[in-house]
Amino acid sequence: ALVTPVAVYRQHSMNWQNPMLRGECYRHGIWMNPIDAARRGIEDGEIVRVYNDIAEAHIPVYITHRIAPRVVSIQHGAWYNAEGECTDRMPFGIDTNGACNLFTDMKFDEENKNALKTTALVEVEKLEV
Repeated sequence: ALVTPVAVYRQHSMNWQNPMLRGECYRHGIWMNPIDAARRGIEDGEIVRVYNDIAEAHIPVYITHRIAPRVVSIQHGAWYNAEGECTDRMPFGIDTNGACNLFTDMKFDEENKNALKTTALVEVEKLEV
């Protein structure tokens, strides 16, 4: 399950391009529990493939005990970057920044009165290059 919390380093996507809020200050990527990472042969800092039936991204992984097993997190606010190859799922290019909104279903949900969708089901795997 993907959760998409608001980042403390920016207001939505504002300051995404600010170099002072990168590197040692903040490592944008997908947070993953060490148990899940070990099962997939993934190590901290590697580029992983995150995907579902809607979108795909190739982004760094941050392995931490601060996320529960079977849950991953990408903080809200990254700009979509279409530098990856074009596919049927991603005709404009696979995202290389980690724009988490790409993974959420934008269809109207009568039951929730179209409440903001901030979660999705995704799979994460080691990116074979």
